[in-house]
Amino acid sequence: MLLLTDACNLDCAYCYRGKKSNSQSMPFEIAEEVLIWAGASKDYFHVQLTGGEPLLYPELIEKIAKFIYDNEEMFSKLKQHNIASLLNIKPETLSRKLKKFKELGIIENIGSKLKVKNKEKIKEFFKW
Repeated sequence: MLLLTDACNLDCAYCYRGKKSNSQSMPFEIAEEVLIWAGASKDYFHVQLTGGEPLLYPELIEKIAKFIYDNEEMFSKLKQHNIASLLNIKPETLSRKLKKFKELGIIENIGSKLKVKNKEKIKEFFKW
């Protein structure tokens, strides 16, 4: 779980956070260190972005998604619904895209893992 920020643009009565006037956000370098540590595990792992409101920092979310995507071993350890979350698409949409990527020879299944065979081709489908 990456707590990207404690900033929030809402003031919900039920929120644990309370009102804060000075907010902080996580530097990308910290997120990178945590992801490297999690990716070193032999198991699958999940990435959950939380906050305050993490969507206030779309550039940071994009950097995190790109970092995971560029790290082939780390990318292969993410479960599909986590990949969908990072790419900001519905899991059903991801399933359709993955099927298309397999048909185009961009990715393949090796056991229970996904392997990207053509990183340049897959970039055509996402904006980084």
